[in-house]
Amino acid sequence: MSIIGKLAGPEAPCSEVTSLDCELFPRPWNLEQWGSLSRDRFLLFTWRSQESRLLGFALYGVAPGDDVAHLYKILLRPEYRGMGEAKAFWLAITERLRGRGYASVYLEVESLNHVAIRFYERAGFRHLRRVRSYYSDGGDALMMNLTL
Repeated sequence: MSIIGKLAGPEAPCSEVTSLDCELFPRPWNLEQWGSLSRDRFLLFTWRSQESRLLGFALYGVAPGDDVAHLYKILLRPEYRGMGEAKAFWLAITERLRGRGYASVYLEVESLNHVAIRFYERAGFRHLRRVRSYYSDGGDALMMNLTL
């Protein structure tokens, strides 16, 4: 497996990532949203098989001078879940974030996404608060934080 931890050039992100987002993410971004990402404000980590197939990605918002990385999206193809891939991907990401000087990760997760919440809890995230009607469909969000 390989991990890449940067947002690619002006054509970024590649259509492979946006296609995976549209195919599998509950709230995919449109191409305009993806195209508005800047190299100095976002980190895109990809997880690939030995054959270079894109298995997943994680997108973080970062601010120069801040030691908090904001997890916007993380996704792993369903057929690779439950095999240790998510844990390996997560460990590789956190190692890279620490190496870049980040001290914590912040995220919002839909309160009904129990699979994701369990994953985050096992990874060491703690609950900060619940925000009612956070999502456009009226769904609540849980705000969580992890100290790296």
